[in-house]
Amino acid sequence: MVSAIGDPLRPVYGAIDAAIGDVIADAGDALVLVLVAHGMSYWYGANFLLRDILFRLGVTQPNADRLSVLSNLFESTRWVWRSLPASIRGQLEPLHQWLVRSSSNRETLPTLEVDPRSSYCFPVSNGLAIGGIRLNLAGREPQGILEPGTVAEAFCDQLITDLLNSAR
Repeated sequence: MVSAIGDPLRPVYGAIDAAIGDVIADAGDALVLVLVAHGMSYWYGANFLLRDILFRLGVTQPNADRLSVLSNLFESTRWVWRSLPASIRGQLEPLHQWLVRSSSNRETLPTLEVDPRSSYCFPVSNGLAIGGIRLNLAGREPQGILEPGTVAEAFCDQLITDLLNSAR
């Protein structure tokens, strides 16, 4: 919830962004690599279930967009490729190179996997151990539908109740 003094994280993130900008400015032509520690961990937790939980609660709707389905399919095939034994990958390498060349000609955009026109919120990945829920606020999100203020606060209160009840 945003308090009477505003969003307390906004100045923190602003200060971090400014500090990173100062480091980059002072680095000259050196390569600067910024690592965020909360995203660098081993896989544990169950935040990958958050999207499905929000679907079942009815506050997030799946994106029926064909591109999202294709994106998931391509990611699955990449995982399968990396899981194959080296001997099999070697035999299939010509086909793999052809597929990589033909797919690199297309530009792909990341997807939310939810329909922003009918979802009150959507899951946000924050590393493997931590997940977040972003409100689809009108006036902030391009296709926001949830009115800021008391409507959003009431929605959050109900969502908290529903999430706690679903955990029981």
